[in-house]
Amino acid sequence: MKKIALFLAAAVCVRAALFASGLKFEVSCDKAGCVYACGETALFTVTVTDETGAAARCGTVDAVLDNFGSMRLGSEKRDLAATNVFTVSGTLKEPGFLRLTLSAKGAERKVWSVAFEPRRIRKGSPSPTDFDRFWAAAKAELAEKVPLDARMDEVPERSTAALGFYRVSFATFGRRVYGYLSVPKDRTRAPWPVEVEVNAAGFGSWTNDMAGRDDAVCLRMSVYPFEMDWKWKDKNLKATSYDVMNRELSKRFGTPGYSTSGIAEGRESYFFYPVILGIDRAVDWVLSRNDIDRTRVRYQGTSQGGGFGFYLCGLNKAFTRAVFYVPALTDTMGYLAGRHSGWPKIIEGNSSTPGKRAAAEKWAPYFDGANFASRITCPVRVVAGFSDVTCPPCAVYAAFNEIASADKDIFNGIGMTHSCRREFYVRGGEWARKHSGGGLQDGNPAVSDLQISIPGPRKPQSGRRDPRPIARRGVYAPAQAGDTAVPHHRRRSLELASARDFGRLRDPVHGARSSRRDSAYAGPGTEGAPERTRVARIRMIQVEVMEVS
Repeated sequence: MKKIALFLAAAVCVRAALFASGLKFEVSCDKAGCVYACGETALFTVTVTDETGAAARCGTVDAVLDNFGSMRLGSEKRDLAATNVFTVSGTLKEPGFLRLTLSAKGAERKVWSVAFEPRRIRKGSPSPTDFDRFWAAAKAELAEKVPLDARMDEVPERSTAALGFYRVSFATFGRRVYGYLSVPKDRTRAPWPVEVEVNAAGFGSWTNDMAGRDDAVCLRMSVYPFEMDWKWKDKNLKATSYDVMNRELSKRFGTPGYSTSGIAEGRESYFFYPVILGIDRAVDWVLSRNDIDRTRVRYQGTSQGGGFGFYLCGLNKAFTRAVFYVPALTDTMGYLAGRHSGWPKIIEGNSSTPGKRAAAEKWAPYFDGANFASRITCPVRVVAGFSDVTCPPCAVYAAFNEIASADKDIFNGIGMTHSCRREFYVRGGEWARKHSGGGLQDGNPAVSDLQISIPGPRKPQSGRRDPRPIARRGVYAPAQAGDTAVPHHRRRSLELASARDFGRLRDPVHGARSSRRDSAYAGPGTEGAPERTRVARIRMIQVEVMEVS
């Protein structure tokens, strides 16, 4: 009898090994909103299933708790043969995020975090005392010394009966900034609202295309020193432009990507310095048109584009509404508080020598979205992914809490990684396009009430997957099989968001670097650098993304 039992146990383990590549963690918490008071205990419930949906019975799970930063709060191993559904608990005494990281052989790492009084999170360091003087002087110097040299060329093959489509570019310190502009043709409906967006990081269709609108003037800008092109694949632009830029600048500055380069040499040498100023003056140029409505100037941006929303709305008071989705470039000095800083982790990317790190620490606060936030006065909505390791929720909240506008609110993406869900884009776009008013109206939930969750654990099924989506009270969970998530960079327009081409998402944690004036990076000239990717799978309403931080 004992031999039979041992044989059966071995058979179960063999079966588990066969399905090891399909192991999946499912997590839920005792509070649906995943927000707790400091000192309160948060309880995580974890289930591990194989690719059939059945409970996994062999192997061990490593569970680690930390503060979404350097403070490790506990770790343990769980034997799946002894128990599959298990709990982990923890707390924080100060405002922040408690992160649970789960790993096992044959399973993708799972991150799930909960918040402790997140609206009390403060940025890692104060603003520099000369912050406003520095940026005011930089704008004035650019206007005085560098002619705008605005160029606007129509693209007939992209223009339609409803709108004209144009390439645009503008001069800034040491280089140009490039983008697209679309203008409706029906002048009887003018003046038009204006919609501005800066691309997310990486390279692909999300950095090279724009749909345009027939009811608004749209400006979409790139941070790279070469033209965007929707035929980027046919022209091999990634290898000939983006990768070349990365390699040249990596060699020059010794940093991992464009987004961290140049800062150790000075404020004016940082890659984003001429870009911020160039795009700011591009916005002013668009607003000088006589067919636009200056009472409706909207900004929407994701990741790097969300971070640029903090920059532009802090510098330019023309914006009347803004939505920042999983924004990067926030809480640059968050590591001083023991938390992870937001992408691109400028200081961490300039730490090859003590001197280099010290210089980066001196200048990086001038490019912290949290410091621009206190200069923003227009109504703002922000989206934070509670499981986002690229733009951590603690860094996003640190910047959100600094926003000066009285009309501000934040969306919580429970269990959401850096791949922002379509429903956030839809709701955020609806709010942004409202001419006036506070929260969402017309039967839609208020922004503060909208929480979107990656579904929590369901009861494991015997040998089959349960296809039913989970909906919990107060948590959005779309019930339609076709309602999948949309990666942040695929949103050409909110109405056109779809899951096509979702396969391999480019990880934004790679790039290139530049500086100002004659030392600024003005274009590629050598071979490319390796890129890093993260793989995503769409299953019903759930998106699982292996983040690369």
